[in-house]
Amino acid sequence: MTKKEKEKQPDKVNFEDLNSVFENNLKIYNQYLESFKNVGSIQNNFSSFTANIPNTNNFTINDLSNLIAPTMTKMMESLKNFQIGVQQNPKTYFDQLNKWISQIASLNFYFVTKASGGAANPVVLEEKTDKRFSNEEWKSNLFFDFIKQFYLISTNFLNNLIENVEFKDPKDKRLMQFYLKQLNSALSPSNLAFTNPEVLKKTVDEKGNNLAKGYENYKKDFEKHPNKLFIQQSKAGEFEIGKNLATTKGKVIFKNNLFELIQYDCTTDQQYAKPMLVIPPFI
Repeated sequence: MTKKEKEKQPDKVNFEDLNSVFENNLKIYNQYLESFKNVGSIQNNFSSFTANIPNTNNFTINDLSNLIAPTMTKMMESLKNFQIGVQQNPKTYFDQLNKWISQIASLNFYFVTKASGGAANPVVLEEKTDKRFSNEEWKSNLFFDFIKQFYLISTNFLNNLIENVEFKDPKDKRLMQFYLKQLNSALSPSNLAFTNPEVLKKTVDEKGNNLAKGYENYKKDFEKHPNKLFIQQSKAGEFEIGKNLATTKGKVIFKNNLFELIQYDCTTDQQYAKPMLVIPPFI
């Protein structure tokens, strides 16, 4: 080996540091799973939580409970059936867990190698259509690259686990996949200010004014609709009927705490037997 080739070799890997990183990852992952496992405790403690909410702006303490209770009940049923499937075939769980551990170990080696100036291939790559990680910092910055890959490896583990577990009712599998998709999306590092390179850059550039503006927007929404969890996504004052807002004759035929179902009047003599359902953006 020539002197030049020796200079290109990465420094010797410190396996004590590697083990420290690995143990830290396990702590992070355990916290990640706790949010998935503790759905039951959230439901059990919900009544005590709502009891402390003030009754303002015609808000009743049961509003939020009524909003999510049907979903929580079905979610718990699906989670119970998922646990039964795991108990009946634990090999599926341990196969996926071993795969996750192997990939995390590879990710730690990747991190130490890159930090030492060596060359290494990523353990996992995001989909080309995944716009959450389109910023170049997710690839060029080792810190954000590590966070991204850790997230992808962990979400792949959970997705593959549910995919390979046998459910008595296929509908429960689809429901679990749906719930997990929402959870994974919510926990994406791109959604957190301190793990999103674009937000951090903007915060530095604007000296924190962007965060202050965001808080002011939240404060206005909260003052307008106390405890309603309402986030305004459009400027209501800019809409005027007949100018930039259209109306069509119809009536509300169903209403619950999530939406109103409007049946519009027909404008023709004949119609199709099956009606068309239109779901507009939730704004």
